[in-house]
Amino acid sequence: FRYRFSSDNINNTQPGNGNPKFNNQQNVIARLFSANWINTMNPQMVNEVRVAYKKFVTDYPLEDPAFNTFPNITVAPLNLGLGPNGNLPQGGLNHSYQIYDSLSYSRGQHSFKFGGEVRFLIFTSFFLPRGRGDYNYSTFDELITDSLPTNVDIRGVGSAAFTGNQRKYYAFAQDDWKVTPHLTLNLG
Repeated sequence: FRYRFSSDNINNTQPGNGNPKFNNQQNVIARLFSANWINTMNPQMVNEVRVAYKKFVTDYPLEDPAFNTFPNITVAPLNLGLGPNGNLPQGGLNHSYQIYDSLSYSRGQHSFKFGGEVRFLIFTSFFLPRGRGDYNYSTFDELITDSLPTNVDIRGVGSAAFTGNQRKYYAFAQDDWKVTPHLTLNLG
């Protein structure tokens, strides 16, 4: 029997553009547990079972929530950029479950192995690229006169919420057949 557990937490501040008010936090929580059990049932039969669980949480909130709707503004000739990262705020939660079982059986010139795996992924995220707007002006006059930017005028629309739950099932069977001392066929 063997198991593993790991735990990581990351908490950093990431700089925004042009003002510390546009800074954001980087918060990541990662947990992993896995266990493996190999059982020799008799000289011809071995069973292997694995289970695993992973939790991965990401959160990139702006330090000052008052700027959650502040757009990104760029005036190219002035090399002026204001606003938080264009993909913020965002975050997600990922739970992953895995169960695996295989049975190896040797008889005569054959080595059989059968097994299967089940995976469940429970995933939610909050992400809307350029949801606050990304405006790149070719002149300062365009910005001052509230004209449409000629370079870039993008704003993401819709819901930032996404759920991507998945269930996956796998099965396999194989036979290593030793036809002669110098020839083995792998079937499966």
